[in-house]
Amino acid sequence: MSKKPLLICVVGATAIGKTTLSIALAKAFDTEIISADSRQFYTSMNIGTAVPSTQELAAAPHHFIQHKSIFDTYSVGDFERDALLKLDTLFSKKSTAILVGGSGLYVDAVVNDLHFHPQVLRPPSLRSDAMQPTTWREANVWLAKNMPAVLGSLMALLLTLLIL
Repeated sequence: MSKKPLLICVVGATAIGKTTLSIALAKAFDTEIISADSRQFYTSMNIGTAVPSTQELAAAPHHFIQHKSIFDTYSVGDFERDALLKLDTLFSKKSTAILVGGSGLYVDAVVNDLHFHPQVLRPPSLRSDAMQPTTWREANVWLAKNMPAVLGSLMALLLTLLIL
């Protein structure tokens, strides 16, 4: 592209019309939409996330909408990397792209290049253990072993709620 690429950001709270505006802009600029809504990345999260309808998705090309399982780990760093790669691809063909979403950190990561790229080392079992159905007793034992400060805070909160 000979022109400097233009990234139009449409941001704000859930259900204020960002999708409608971004589709109108995508049509006007003959371009594509990158979703920066951290809840819309995941399949099976339709309630409270204002995921675009099938008709809205068909009205303009969208990226990063329900492309991950709710069981996948997908961090702001992963999104930053993927979105920047997608923008490189889009800007090789188009002069404008639309970035839309209500997750400010995710928009900032793309716009301000927050460098969330380093892989964070975490125990591989931590997320899988946390995702397993468990009883309150098992959760209490796990928290006491792995996160005693969190357990103490939860117990204090529960006591406070019981007193109220």
